[in-house]
Amino acid sequence: MFGATRRNGGFCCLGGSKASVAYLDQKFGKPERLLYRKAEAEAVALVSRLLKTNQIDADRHSDGETLMAHRPKDVEAMMNEKNTIRENYGVDPVFYPKEELLQHGFGGQFHAAMTTPIGFALNPRKYADGLLDAAMGYGFKVYGHSPVIKIEKNLVASDSQPRRHRSMPQQLSLQQMDILAKTYQTGCEPITCQFNPLSLSLDPYRKMN
Repeated sequence: MFGATRRNGGFCCLGGSKASVAYLDQKFGKPERLLYRKAEAEAVALVSRLLKTNQIDADRHSDGETLMAHRPKDVEAMMNEKNTIRENYGVDPVFYPKEELLQHGFGGQFHAAMTTPIGFALNPRKYADGLLDAAMGYGFKVYGHSPVIKIEKNLVASDSQPRRHRSMPQQLSLQQMDILAKTYQTGCEPITCQFNPLSLSLDPYRKMN
């Protein structure tokens, strides 16, 4: 939800799935695909609003995301993508032919470039610190250095028997829990609550096939 973490190098940009237009249209239908793409763009806009509303100085710079054509055949694919970008995000990408790359600051042996004007770079640490300061300013209580050693869910779910959340040496009882962090599990027991998308979906210790 808050975007621009250190995992993606502080680049607040479009993304979320490599699924093709054809796949999304077949699986969910065109209206749902466009709704999903709209949500991608709105995520970037959300970060921009949070920066402005909370006056967070996070070293924001750049405008848009630029793709480079590494091979001659990539140029045609890039040109074909322009209409898709317009349809998905409602913006016009800017195409740079090979002979114009240097004058726009693009070095290297590339054959073309195209910039989609959604996204920007920022300092992720300053952004996270700014969000924390803003949350505390709105009255949120933050407890650092409080490791969670166990999460228990009652077998009989009811309002009178909420989920228990244990830290050292305290114990909390609550009806709902959101995990909003880059979180790794220790592997000692499964966490059965739902993770917010901010959590890492990758386990760096999992053996890859």
